[in-house]
Amino acid sequence: EVEPISLALLLRLGLEHLAQLGVAYGLRRADDQVALPSRRHMAGLGAAVAVAVREAGNRQTRHQEAVEHAVLNQLDALGGLDLLVNNAATPATTRSIPPADFESLSEEIWTTIFSTNLVSAFRCTKAAATALKSRKGAIVNTSSLSGFGFPGSSIAYTSQKAALINLTKDLARALAPEVRVNAIAPGSVNSAWMVQWSPQEV
Repeated sequence: EVEPISLALLLRLGLEHLAQLGVAYGLRRADDQVALPSRRHMAGLGAAVAVAVREAGNRQTRHQEAVEHAVLNQLDALGGLDLLVNNAATPATTRSIPPADFESLSEEIWTTIFSTNLVSAFRCTKAAATALKSRKGAIVNTSSLSGFGFPGSSIAYTSQKAALINLTKDLARALAPEVRVNAIAPGSVNSAWMVQWSPQEV
């Protein structure tokens, strides 16, 4: 199984050794397989695992009220919040769209990427801010090397990742000193929605 970013991050932070850890996942549907390896691993460590599933047709991270409701449900299930990982993302395309292919970029791609990848990070952070402050918690946003000028799946994707880096800095100022806010910037990741790159691009 491919190790998802969420699991890799938890293990990197050394949380594997905390048997009382509670982990909440926001899933697109009840049978979502993307976070399954991470959920199994954390449950095997004795961690309390809570799952929030979006209702059919409801883009949960795109609606503030739904996000706030999901966060409150997880707080009830786990008793508190110490770490928020904003990892929701999509390239909104199955193939790379190079800058020269500008005409292939639709407004729908831009809207989907920014709503899912950027605005959702703001909404989840806003919903969780009070709980995180009370526990002196932390936030980790998943950006990308493409946000620093490296190639990405499209200019919409690279623009969003650059914006997420800037948002991370602003959130760090806004929530200090109670909450620490940082970002990670992985390169290409083998995931369930991996963009198909041409041999020349690889």
